[in-house]
Amino acid sequence: MKIKLWKKIVVHSWYRGAAIMGHLHAQTILGLRYYLHGKNARDDQAALKWIRKAVERGSPYAQLTLGQMYLSGTKVLPEDPREGAKWILKSAEKNVESAQSTLGHLYSAGKGVPKDYRKAAKWYQRAADQGYSIAQYSLGRLYYLGRGVEKDPEEAAKFYQLAAKQGHPEAQSDLAYMYAVGQGISKDPHQALNWYRLAAKSNDPKAQHFMGVLYSAGEILPRNPRKAAQLFRKAAEQNFALAQYDLGILYSTGKGVPKNDKKSVEWIRKAAEQGHRSSQNHLGYLYMYGFSGLPKDDQKALKWCSLAADQGVVEAQCKMGDLYKEGRGVPQNYEKALKWYHLAADQGYAPAQYDLGFLYSEDEHLFQNTQEAEKWLRLAAKQEYSPAHYRLGEMYLYGICVSKDVPKALKWFGLAADLENSSAQSMLGFLYSESDLVPRDYEKALKFLHLAAEQKLGNAQYLLGVMYANGGGVETDYRTAIKWYRLAAEQGHQSAQYRLGFMYENGFGVRKSMEKAAQWYRTAAELGHAPSQTALAIMYETGDGVPASIEESAKWASIAAEQNYAPAQTMLGLLYRNGYGVPEDDKKAVKWLQLAANQGSALGQFRLGSMYEDGKGVRQDDEEAIKWYQLAAQQGQIGAQAALARMYANGLGVPKDYVKAYAWIHLAILEASDKSGLCEYKDDLRSKMTPSQINEAQQLANKIYGRIAIDPELTDFWGPVGIS
Repeated sequence: MKIKLWKKIVVHSWYRGAAIMGHLHAQTILGLRYYLHGKNARDDQAALKWIRKAVERGSPYAQLTLGQMYLSGTKVLPEDPREGAKWILKSAEKNVESAQSTLGHLYSAGKGVPKDYRKAAKWYQRAADQGYSIAQYSLGRLYYLGRGVEKDPEEAAKFYQLAAKQGHPEAQSDLAYMYAVGQGISKDPHQALNWYRLAAKSNDPKAQHFMGVLYSAGEILPRNPRKAAQLFRKAAEQNFALAQYDLGILYSTGKGVPKNDKKSVEWIRKAAEQGHRSSQNHLGYLYMYGFSGLPKDDQKALKWCSLAADQGVVEAQCKMGDLYKEGRGVPQNYEKALKWYHLAADQGYAPAQYDLGFLYSEDEHLFQNTQEAEKWLRLAAKQEYSPAHYRLGEMYLYGICVSKDVPKALKWFGLAADLENSSAQSMLGFLYSESDLVPRDYEKALKFLHLAAEQKLGNAQYLLGVMYANGGGVETDYRTAIKWYRLAAEQGHQSAQYRLGFMYENGFGVRKSMEKAAQWYRTAAELGHAPSQTALAIMYETGDGVPASIEESAKWASIAAEQNYAPAQTMLGLLYRNGYGVPEDDKKAVKWLQLAANQGSALGQFRLGSMYEDGKGVRQDDEEAIKWYQLAAQQGQIGAQAALARMYANGLGVPKDYVKAYAWIHLAILEASDKSGLCEYKDDLRSKMTPSQINEAQQLANKIYGRIAIDPELTDFWGPVGIS
């Protein structure tokens, strides 16, 4: 170290002595040494003094140095690109190749001179002819891009080769690319690899990145994720945006590096802040959905998606459409959503074409347009984008924006199912197993539901559970039903959670456990599932599986009733009628029973009828009571049938009619579990009737029985713990 320092002192003293003696070359070198000395030891005052002395004596190298000082500015010389360009031109005209190359750069960038690629090419050419590698590479770039010269990949490759052979790393990297793709030169993967290796060794970030890509792909080079990550890091640390992005992706997947969401976001953010559009798009996506440890943030999602969208990234343009459609980070605006979707769709981006088609097929936004909907959905479908097939199937199945056409719906669902769209597979399973729109085909139903269930689609798993529980097309198998219900329930499928609770409550396929039933009902109830909320309310009323609490019962019944769920409305009406868990209030009782009755709840209709008969919460009205009793009785509601028998027997709200009274009490007895009181009433009626009246009543009962539709809530919802 001391010898090196001594040599520097001696050399500097020699140049200084020669410069003082008027040696032109020594003055130039001395000024340059003062200018280029280490950052802390640099002496701009001394540099300018000696450079000006050399400039005054016409040194072209001093002119070049003075020009560079003006271009960048120093402590003693303000930045002045025009003055800098003037001195560099003087040097270039004296055939200094580095000045010629620098002047070419100034004309390319429009710095200190008007931007002029033709003049840039002229000066690069003069320097390149002297073998100056930087100019050779820069001229190659102009030929590659067709700037200032006619686009000519062969000429570009020629100049890249000249510069690359002199060790210019960027030329080596670009030449490697041209060999790799066969552009301007014969395709040669081995030559490409050799030049990439040379450039990477010279620390060229572009080459390091590409070598990383090769190690990651495992085609030309053996797959080596760790080596890929190392190369990406080298390029990323040189601020090469594409490498920063790819390194971020590796950290998000844990390939070649330990999985680390924080580092992933850090590298992707660095690239995004440099304007790298894919990174901006990715960052917007992360903020949009709250992935990789980032909080969901619509404002930040909008910011990054907007930057990428403005650079033409179709995925970001589509996300901008989503943000405007959903009113996330911006006021909801369907016109702007359409604009962004169109920008991406016009570039052939299938998800945007689907979104456009979907938006045009809806009527709630006043954009419904059958022609546009079909056009965009079909374009997306041509690209085998399965959600488009599925949406076309929905449109034809339900008559959305088009005439209903079940065969066409099946065709589109089938195409989506062939593309492994689990929703389409599940829909076909449902149609073939439960729908009246197509002939039952349990074999097809099972096939499609199994395909969707294997893709972990909760709804398909749930429907399989239903088939095995009900014996639809398969032998009833509660254990298999439980398996599918559980898989769906663990994914948060609320109906599956409810059914699982029902199976535990009744001991179907599992050991009966009211506690486990209550757990599953609660899980679904807390997710807002009204039937589960109602079931939980019943359990709190009876104290089965949970501590009895009429207040908790009323709370859950109220929550479900507010969702317009008829059984819960009936229950809440009865709670208000009896003052259980809520203050006794006949008017509120009538309100909730009326809501349930209007939805066809047989129990609600029966209890509403009794309110009218008793004049509780409403004006007493036997005729109105009869109306609701009949509606409930025709659904098989035993209490309503018995009430009708009494009303006809006593002529309340209707003319007295023992035949009709007998017919209704006979029907009530058929389904009643406790028949004693009803049989006594029937015997009392018989004593007042002739044999012909009894015969007529039995015939009427048979006729009515054929038309009765049993209310499913009797079996599905109330079960063994129903409300009396």
